[in-house]
Parts: sequence; structure tokens; C-alpha cells
Amino acid sequence: MKKQFYIYVLPFLLCMGCAKSFLEEKPDASIVNPKTLNDCRRLLDNDGQLGQGLNYWFPSLGQLASDEYYYNKATWESTVFVQERNAYIWEDDIYEGNPQIGEWNNSYYAIYVCNVVLDVLNNIEVTAANRDEYNDIKGTALFFRAMWNFALAETFCLPYDEKTAANEMGIPLRYSPNIDQLEKRATLEATYSSIVQDMEQSAKLLQNKTPSVFRNRPCTAAAEAMLARIYLVMGNYEKALQYSENSYTTYNVLLDYNKLTLDGDAIFDRNNAEILVMCTQQGYLSTAVGRFAPNSFVDSTLIALYHPKDLRLKAYFTFTQDGKANRKNLYTTGLNGTNCFNGAATDEVLLILAECKARAGDLDGTKILLDNLYKNRFAAENLPQLNFNNSNDAIQQVLDERGKELLFRGMRWSDVRRLNVEGRDISFKRILGEKEYILPPKSLKYAFLLPIQEIQFSGLIQNKR
Repeated sequence: MKKQFYIYVLPFLLCMGCAKSFLEEKPDASIVNPKTLNDCRRLLDNDGQLGQGLNYWFPSLGQLASDEYYYNKATWESTVFVQERNAYIWEDDIYEGNPQIGEWNNSYYAIYVCNVVLDVLNNIEVTAANRDEYNDIKGTALFFRAMWNFALAETFCLPYDEKTAANEMGIPLRYSPNIDQLEKRATLEATYSSIVQDMEQSAKLLQNKTPSVFRNRPCTAAAEAMLARIYLVMGNYEKALQYSENSYTTYNVLLDYNKLTLDGDAIFDRNNAEILVMCTQQGYLSTAVGRFAPNSFVDSTLIALYHPKDLRLKAYFTFTQDGKANRKNLYTTGLNGTNCFNGAATDEVLLILAECKARAGDLDGTKILLDNLYKNRFAAENLPQLNFNNSNDAIQQVLDERGKELLFRGMRWSDVRRLNVEGRDISFKRILGEKEYILPPKSLKYAFLLPIQEIQFSGLIQNKR
């Protein structure tokens, strides 16, 4: 017990009196000495600092840097946070020397909480009476540790490429809550191996196969959906196919937009039937719901992808008199209107499965999946007729659907990163006043700089520019 007290209490006392690296910063005193399964469950459900549990405030710098939205120069100049303004134009140092970066701090705080829980579980005897609850709590801790490490990798590391991952820098991997155990950056290969290992173990331990009424706790189908997303990012389409098929077979409910009231902003309940697990990104006004950011508009190229009869046009957007689109609240109704959903949902699983089938040459399987999506996104009399010329055509049509269906979930940033690894040469472009900004396909800026405090206090190697 003395050892546990040192691990959980002393770090808290130390971080009270001085500014430290956030790899060393610890949570408040309300969680310093958990002992029971109930203590562990309470930590995972609502840790006390992230506000509503480990589901919220995931890194969103990639969302800020993506091309799903735009605004004019005057609106850009009035943005509140320097990283919000600078991520928009892909500056070298988006923080302008600010040492406290929420995307990094929140992530390692959440990972710390997961490690506290896993450490406490090592000292709890497993019995026939508590085994199911024990396994579910452990599976939940592993699920969120994997989620937060994955979010860090997608934000602060270059895109995964199996040919170079063993030599690229990943993130510091922390498995212990001990303040003395400082970690250097692992390789990118080791980073993703750790993420996959945690999530695969989670999928085996979680007790609920499908989501419960409240979506804050993960289930097996959610863990398998996240494995599909992770393997998709890694370019391992065989594994992404396996896990998306597992998840989709277990739970595949889609919302029928024909049965929704599409007027107004609050269309989607945050516990709606498509959500496998609720998670959100850190909020910024740039990517907020239109009523909070009326001068932030959805990219016109993206809007042009929608069929005029697509019900998503009315479900997802409001339009100004001159035809510009603002986004509505997408899956986060009742939460902060600046937060974007980034949890797992059945529509994403369907599209991962469809893309993997297209890449494997199963065009009939791809068509069945997209037809199922369309019948829930169009009125019966307006259903588009799907035809694929070949596998590449099918892949592109699925990618277009990902853009239309998964907008403002952080997926565009991840998709461009992974697609450029396979040579698609996609660039981002912004125009502010008379000046044009371009993020080329091979830019080192696809990995955001680490906070300067981590370089100074933890001795981490900074990303190149």
C-alpha cells in the first residue's frame, strides 16, 4: 500500500508547486488512492478533470488543419487561439512558443488515468463473483489507452508507412503511473504495435458485445470498429476488413434519415443507434456548429459531392442566402457545440468494410454495403444507381462517401495522410485575401510539433521541419 501511495499521491503533491512537463503532471486529489473495482469504474466513467470521463477532449489539431471548412481573412484574424489560427495555414510552429498544449496535456492525463486503473487491478484478486466486472474494467482501460495513444500518433507523428515505421519517431509510450518512469519516443512501429495490442486485448475482455443505452462505455463491437480504423490508417486492409466485418456482423444498425425530423440543429441524439462509443475532440470555434461560428463554412468542393436529393444535405447543413453551408450538430447534441464527434459508429464501420472489399476486388460486396447506406440516406424514389467500372472506381466512390458521411470527425486528416502514403498526392490549399497556402503531400507538417516543454523538461526529440 505504501508503494501505491507514493505512486498516486506524491506525483500530485509535486505537480502542485511547479510547472512541469505534462508527461509528469497528474490529476487532482479525488483519485489519488483508488483501491476497489468501484473506484476504478468511477475513474474511467468520470475522472474529475476531463469533465465527463475519458471520452472527451481528444486532440483536434488535425481537424483544424483539414480542408473540410474555410473562412475569410477577417474571421481568421479574429480566431481566439493561436494554434487554431496557425493550424489553418500550417505554420511551422502553430503554438508560437506557448508551452501548455491541451491536445498533448489531455492525452497524457487520460493515459495516466488508464494506467492508474490497470495498476490497481494488478492488486485486486479475481474471483468468480467479480471476474466479469474486473475484465470489463480492464478492457475499458485498455480501450481508452489505445484510443488516446492513437490520437497522439495521428497528431504528432508522421503517417504510418510499413516500409519506414521502424525508423520513424512515434510517441512516448507510458505503461505506468510512476512519475519517475520517464519515457523517450518509441519508434512509430512500436507505437502502433502497442496501440493494436491494447485494443485487441480490450476486444477480448469487454463484456458487452453491443452498445448499451448510454454510449460512454465501450463494447466489443466498438473495440473491433476502432481496430478496423487503426488498421485502415496503417494500410493493412486485410486486417481492417477482418475487424470491420466482425464489428458490422455484431452490430450494424443505421439511422433511417427518412424517419428523422431534419429541420433544426438538434437532429442526432448523442446516444443514437449508430453510435458504438461516444467520443469527442477538443472544441474550437473554427469547426463549431453554425450558430457558434456563422462565418465558418463547409468546403464547397465537399458540398458539391452530394446528390441534390441526398437527405444528408438537410441533415448536416444549414445554408445562407448565397448558398454557403454551415454545419449542424453531428452526433454531439447536448454537449458543447464546438466539439466534433470522433467516436466509433456503424456508418464508419460500413464504409471501412466497403473500402476493404473494393480493394480486395469484391465489387458486389461493396455495392451491397453502399446500397444499404443509400437506402437510409435517400428517399426510396431518389435512390442513386451504383455502378463500378473497376476496383479503383469502387475505391474512389467509397472514399467520396467517407467524405460525405464522416465529415468533421477528424477522418479527412487521417484519410489524406494514409492515401498520400500510397501515392495519391493530395494537397491541402487555403486562400486568405490575396495569399495562397499549400500543404503538399510529403510535408513534414503532417506531424505537429511537440510542445516545447516536453523538449525542455523530458528531453524528447522534436519533429523535423
